[in-house]
Amino acid sequence: MIQEVSLVEILWIYENLSKDLEWALNSFDPEKTCSVAFIKAALREQILNLSSEKISLKKNSNSLEETIKIEAVTEEPTPKAAIDLVIIEKEDAEIIKNIPAEELKTVEVEAKEVVVLPISWEGFLKFLYRRNATIAVNLERGNLLNHEDFKKVGSYLKVAFSQECRIFFDFLSDQERKNELIELAGEYLGHESSDVHISFEMMDDETKETTNFMSSVEIEEDGIRKNNEELRQNILNNKYIKTAESLFN
Repeated sequence: MIQEVSLVEILWIYENLSKDLEWALNSFDPEKTCSVAFIKAALREQILNLSSEKISLKKNSNSLEETIKIEAVTEEPTPKAAIDLVIIEKEDAEIIKNIPAEELKTVEVEAKEVVVLPISWEGFLKFLYRRNATIAVNLERGNLLNHEDFKKVGSYLKVAFSQECRIFFDFLSDQERKNELIELAGEYLGHESSDVHISFEMMDDETKETTNFMSSVEIEEDGIRKNNEELRQNILNNKYIKTAESLFN
C-alpha cells in the first residue's frame, strides 16, 4: 500500500495530519474532528481532483444516537421541545434503565412531548429549566446538602451556596421567588406545597474546602471535563493514531 503512494503524497499527508490532529485534539469534539482529518487524508484524490463522486459516512447502528428517532426537517426548524427531549434522553438513557418505574417522574413539555426524568435533585433542576429557567440558573449555582431527604414529605431541604455565589443566594432569598420554587418543588415531587420546606445558607470558604463542596453546575462541568479528557486519552491511545505516529516520527 505504501509503495502506491508517492513521496510527495506522503509529505502532503504528514503535513496536513500534523496540523489537523493538533487542532482536533483541542477541539470541542476531538473524536469526530480526528475522523474528518483522516477522511480528508484517505479521500485526498477525490478532494484534489474535485471528483463528483458522492462522499458519505456510515453511522454505527449500535451507537446510542442511532436508537433515538430524529425526523429530518426541510423547511421549518425542529421545535425547541423536541430538541430538549433528545438531549434529556441521551443524557439519562443509561441512568433511567436501572431505575424502577416508581422512581421516575414524567414531565409534559411543549409540543405535547413527554420527558421521563429520575426523581432526584438533578432531575428537579432539569424540570425547573422547563418551568422557570431563571430560578433554575440561580439554583444550580448552589447544591442540596441533604440529598437523602429530597423525596421525603415534610423534610427541610437545605441548599448551600459558596461565598462567590452570594448574588444567587440573594436572588433566591426573595420571598416571592422562594414561594414559587416551593410550589414547583411540590409539583415535581407530588407533594402539597405546604409539605415542602426549603432553606438557603451561605457556606464559608474553610467549610467548602474541608467538605469539598461543589455547586450543581460545578459538578456538571467537572463531569464534562473528565469526559472530554477520557475521549482525548482514547484518541491518543487509538491504534491508528499510534500507527500514524510510528510512521511519521
